[in-house]
Amino acid sequence: MRLLRKSGGPPSRLATLVAVLALAALPRVAFADVITRTGTGSRTGTGAFNVTVGQFDPTQGTLNSITVTGNVFTGGSHGFENLEPNASNTISQTHNSSVNLNLPGGGAFIPSTLLDITTPPGPTITLPQFDGTLDFGGTSGRSFNGLSATGANQSTVLTGAALAAFIGTGNVNFAGNSNNTSSANGTGNQASTFTTNSGGNVSLAYNFTPFAPPPPPAIPEPTTLALLSVAFGAFGARRLFARRKTAA
Repeated sequence: MRLLRKSGGPPSRLATLVAVLALAALPRVAFADVITRTGTGSRTGTGAFNVTVGQFDPTQGTLNSITVTGNVFTGGSHGFENLEPNASNTISQTHNSSVNLNLPGGGAFIPSTLLDITTPPGPTITLPQFDGTLDFGGTSGRSFNGLSATGANQSTVLTGAALAAFIGTGNVNFAGNSNNTSSANGTGNQASTFTTNSGGNVSLAYNFTPFAPPPPPAIPEPTTLALLSVAFGAFGARRLFARRKTAA
């Protein structure tokens, strides 16, 4: 009986092995990635404050650049009381703060920015005669709470030597300062109170290249491939001989 061989069947084991080795030999492409860290810091009154943000962990890859984005803000409250027992009082007021934020190691990130929370009620307010209770309320007093102002977002990109301060497993600090200005003057006796809280927000986008995965298994040398071919050929011939013997 004659044995007919089919064509167009599944690929041989040798062809499959060659295809797998060819895929393993393809160059690996490195992809960039981004990790974002954020921080906020503030203080009440005039003086220094820090915005603390997490560093880039060097075990995650190679840091290429950092996009730094942030802003400064001021919030607070103010109140007024007319102390004149027999006359109204027109009080003029200002309530603002100049806030700045520096990069780690020095250098301005956000220059001094004036943030005004005078409004409400505006630069002036007229209050009736004193009602006998100093509470910044009633008929002769007013209080304004929950006031806020935020500066425009600022952004910069850091590269090269500037990256060193941001690499580690701890934190990096952006040093800021707040200079608050509050004043009130009336046409008669008056009392005033101001509370100011100022600070900044920072977001760091760490642009990095992740470390490459472990290399694939080494590609067999030509001699090894030849031996594999001989082995697979011998195996195939043996199966073919067995089939013919069975069909005879």
